[in-house]
Amino acid sequence: MGKRGRLATVFIFLVISCASNTRSSDPAPSHRRAVSPPPAVAQWNHEWARGAVCYEIFIRSFEDADGDGIGDLKGLTAKLDYLNDGDPRSTTDLGIDAIWLTPVFDSPSYHGYDTVDYEAIERDYGTMTDFHHFVDEAHKRGIRVILDFVMNHTSSQHPWFIESASSPTSRLERHRSRLDTAVGR
Repeated sequence: MGKRGRLATVFIFLVISCASNTRSSDPAPSHRRAVSPPPAVAQWNHEWARGAVCYEIFIRSFEDADGDGIGDLKGLTAKLDYLNDGDPRSTTDLGIDAIWLTPVFDSPSYHGYDTVDYEAIERDYGTMTDFHHFVDEAHKRGIRVILDFVMNHTSSQHPWFIESASSPTSRLERHRSRLDTAVGR
């Protein structure tokens, strides 16, 4: 499956997971059902966030593990015990419940708010393996990881942008033109 297919799968999953759990008040008669109805869409449990301490981190300026002057995922992973060591009795950590990471995806800018590839980690921060290791280590300590996923800030260097700007007949340009018409531009 190509990048577009994987991204479409993630998008569909997000739409389904955020869908309402309401049901019709007039279900179809049972004699018309050949199989059992599908289970209700699982709803996300956000109760953990009530009163949780979230710590926002701009990786580039947090902790540099390789000495190049730029914070990275290995540096962040090395500082997890400072943020929460996983022991609720501890008094030597900050006791955070979640880390909110500013954009970590491949980007031409220092801040990352113009993503080129949503499936690649910014090289200055490390690799996808470093990212997975960071998430695993955070979870071992009971720390949730929240990503600042900025679909509305796609870089002009992203293939979607390049394709939509390439021609008035581009599939993506036609969608943008319809949107412009719908909002009165």
